[in-house]
Amino acid sequence: MKAIIVTNCTNRKRVASGKAVEAPPRMAGESVQAYATRWVEYAQAHPRQVTPGDLYCGRGYGEALSAAQRFGADLYTMSAGFGLLQSDHMIPPYNFTFTDLAKLKEPPAIWWEAINQARQTQDMLTERLMDDSLNLALLSVSTSYMMLIERELSNLPEKALKKVRLVIGYKPPSSLQAHTVLYDSRLDGPDSSIRGTRADFNSRALRHFVENVALKTNNHSIANHRKLTDALLTPMRPSSIPKRKKATDDEIKNLIRNYWGESGGRSGISLRILRDEAGVACEQGRFAELFRQVRAEQ
Repeated sequence: MKAIIVTNCTNRKRVASGKAVEAPPRMAGESVQAYATRWVEYAQAHPRQVTPGDLYCGRGYGEALSAAQRFGADLYTMSAGFGLLQSDHMIPPYNFTFTDLAKLKEPPAIWWEAINQARQTQDMLTERLMDDSLNLALLSVSTSYMMLIERELSNLPEKALKKVRLVIGYKPPSSLQAHTVLYDSRLDGPDSSIRGTRADFNSRALRHFVENVALKTNNHSIANHRKLTDALLTPMRPSSIPKRKKATDDEIKNLIRNYWGESGGRSGISLRILRDEAGVACEQGRFAELFRQVRAEQ
C-alpha cells in the first residue's frame, strides 16, 4: 500500500518571539504572482530554514504526523504562506496567515496557484495523485484550507479522484462529497478514547481512521471505508451540546474581524468558527446582520 497524507499547518510554531518572517504588504498594482514571487524570495533570504516537522507543533499537527508514521505514508503539509510542502522542504519561521491572505483580496484558489508556482511546486499534488503507483491519499484539512485546493481536486480525472479520501468533520464541497469519510460529534463523546478540541478534530479523525480502518482492511474502496467507519461510530454516543457564552454585538463583531482571514470572509464559516472555536452563542439572524456590518468595513 503506497499512500500519502495531506494535513494543514498550524498557528503554533516553534519560533522565538520576534524571529519570524512577516508577510510584506502588497504594492500598488502588483500582480498576485509578482507578490508571491517577492514573498518567497524574501522568505528564502532568512538565515534560519527548517522543515515543516521542526516548525509546526500542537496536537493537531502531532496527530497527523503520528497517522502518517503508523500508515507508512508520505506527509504533505498545506501552508497558507508557502503552498504545499513535502516533509523535507525548508522554510523559515514565518507569520503568514489567512488574515494576510484576505488582505490580498484574491480568491483562495488563485493564491494557491500563485504561491505554488512561485515555489516551483505547482501541480505537485495533482501529479502525485496521477501517479499510478499511488494507492490512497488521505486528506484531512480545515474548511479554510479546503477552499485553497477545492478547485484543484475537483478538476482531477476520476482515475485520480478515486484515490482521495477526505477524512473530515464538516460538510464537504458538493463536488467532493462522494469521496468523503465523515466524522461527527461521536468522536468527542463519552465513548471516545480520542476526545479533544474543535481545532484538532480533523487530525484526530484522521488518526482514528488510519488506526481503526485503513490499517485493518485490504479493501480500500470508499464504500468499505464508510461501512467500517460507520460500524465504529454507530455504538458511540455523541458529545453533549456545548454551553456557549453570551456576547454583546460589539464583542461578536470583534470576533468576526479577528477570524476574518480564517473564515475567508464567508458568513457560514465565520458563524461556525464563532460557535465552535470561540464558544460564543449567537442566533443566525442576529449574526447575519452583524456580519454584514463588518463586511461593509472591509
